[in-house]
Amino acid sequence: MGAAGSYNISAVNGLALNSGLALMTTGATCSMSAGTTCTATVPTGSVHCAAYAQGATAYYAACGISGTTATVTANTSNSATWLVQATQ
Repeated sequence: MGAAGSYNISAVNGLALNSGLALMTTGATCSMSAGTTCTATVPTGSVHCAAYAQGATAYYAACGISGTTATVTANTSNSATWLVQATQ
């Protein structure tokens, strides 16, 4: 397109945008067992993460990284399996 603000999109093991966003690594999962938190291992150097509940019920959650551990904290107790994606 060439217009200001346009993005060049390419897929390499996930989603990468040539706008300065980092590569999404392959996803990990964690499961909550009638709780509000679960953890997943993410690659070394990951700095941001996003979590998505798998299933028909919608939940809100925050995702944070410390070292190689991503922690998902949901708004309400659930037993969902969560997909965790991290960026490096």
